[in-house]
Amino acid sequence: MNKIKISNVLVVLFSLLAIISGMLINFNSFLNGSKANMLDVYVTISYVLIWILILLFGTASYNKTIIRYCVYFWFLNVFMAFTIVYSFISDTYLIWEFPLAVILYGQWRGFAYYMNNFYTSVLVLLISFIMWITSYLVSRINKGN
Repeated sequence: MNKIKISNVLVVLFSLLAIISGMLINFNSFLNGSKANMLDVYVTISYVLIWILILLFGTASYNKTIIRYCVYFWFLNVFMAFTIVYSFISDTYLIWEFPLAVILYGQWRGFAYYMNNFYTSVLVLLISFIMWITSYLVSRINKGN
């Protein structure tokens, strides 16, 4: 039992490190709207790979807590990305989405190296949705274990 609790804490700390470091590294580029650079691309790729590893670890170890954590995290990302896409489409600014975007969106800045901000937001929505559904399906499959 302690082994699972320690792994849960380590996974959460690892994910928080990925979120915070990605946010800090890409923050100026994200906030100022300056052109994305290769460092942003590396941060984005690393961020996605870290979350895939977290989900794989939770799946391989049948750790329901980690899998549930992934489900909630990716649902929050889907919500955030959807509101940003909505803002682009409706040409509105939702002030309440700003804190969430600062925490969760800067890590995705690397995609803006290859496409404009709207398409970046759509891609983030798509990836987040795929990760959310994958996490959810894994949680349903592992429910009996």
